[in-house]
Amino acid sequence: MEFVYRFRALLKSIKDSCFSPLAKFLIRFGVTCNHITLVSFTFGILAAIFLSYSHLLFSIFIAVAVFLDGLDGVMARQGKPKEIGWFLDMLNDRLVMFFILVQIYFSQNLDLITLTTISYALVKGYYIFQNTVRKKQYNAVHLDLIAYIFLIFQEFQLGIYFVLASLAFNVLELLIQALKKNKQKAKKVVKKGVTEVKNETTYANFISLLRPILAILALYFLNSQPYILAGTITIIILLDALDGIVARRSKKKGKHGAFIDIIADRAVELIILYVYAYWGLITYLFPIIFTVRGLSTDFLRFLNRKYPDIKFKEPLSLGGADNRFIRGFYGFIKLAAFSLILIHQLSGFWLMVLAIILNLYRGLPVIFSNRSKVLFAKFLEEKKSKKSQKKIQNP
Repeated sequence: MEFVYRFRALLKSIKDSCFSPLAKFLIRFGVTCNHITLVSFTFGILAAIFLSYSHLLFSIFIAVAVFLDGLDGVMARQGKPKEIGWFLDMLNDRLVMFFILVQIYFSQNLDLITLTTISYALVKGYYIFQNTVRKKQYNAVHLDLIAYIFLIFQEFQLGIYFVLASLAFNVLELLIQALKKNKQKAKKVVKKGVTEVKNETTYANFISLLRPILAILALYFLNSQPYILAGTITIIILLDALDGIVARRSKKKGKHGAFIDIIADRAVELIILYVYAYWGLITYLFPIIFTVRGLSTDFLRFLNRKYPDIKFKEPLSLGGADNRFIRGFYGFIKLAAFSLILIHQLSGFWLMVLAIILNLYRGLPVIFSNRSKVLFAKFLEEKKSKKSQKKIQNP
């Protein structure tokens, strides 16, 4: 990995020397790196739109977008970059590739395009979340440029293979960085008989991160063997219980263990559902419901942990929707639906309907509770306060 980062630094220095004269020229005329980023994003979206209509226009637009994307970074390093500029540049790069993958999904009949599109959204979304919301700087090598070159030469299938391979590389990066943190000297705080370990990746977290990868491999390599795939899906889902057992047995609770577990659960759930929809086993409405409900409740639970000092008696969830029996019953129905639908589609389909009903039954009380309104109002108030402080500091 160290070699890859050194090679990336070398390429960046070469790019800086090549783009430096043009960057200085534009800065003199008041052009900022953010202006270039927005123009680059425009050309990137145009490239995605014209991909299925005119390959020549796609090639021109994506080439211009890549050129401007390289230029804005050089301008940022030469000028006085703001945090919003870094965020816009990162969002520009990820969104353009995502929209191109979506366009390929609808216009080209390619192997692995569904898995690639979903995996890209999950992996890159995780990087964006960690770097912005969590303020954690994760090293990442994004190799979208090489994929664009394949697409320009109309090697669409090779481009998809390369994007998927680069995503696997990104996941490997995350695992390696997590294991490096595990070797650092941990600061342990004993609390209620459990050792809370800061900056440490436990075996439970490793199991959580492994589950989405296993789901992707199983769906790709075992798609022609429904009974074996059903058994494998069952094992992958049951691993969700294993990581909790490992965490309790080791008496170590990772600082972000619960967060990693939730992300892994959502990733496994959505990967399986969107692939099932692509195979025609269910309608796309099912994974969309799971997506919206999951993101909404997880965000509210995140706010509930962020603002624990709010003096509000009502719990985040209402009634008996979140008791142990309902959780266990929902988990059993979801496990049965995900597995049985591969063997007997009609039975599995109705179990999936029941799973969605239970999913909404558990989620809607969280979303529409009065406490959720208070938490969301607190979140907006904090954001508004931060914006006003920035305006005062940078008038």
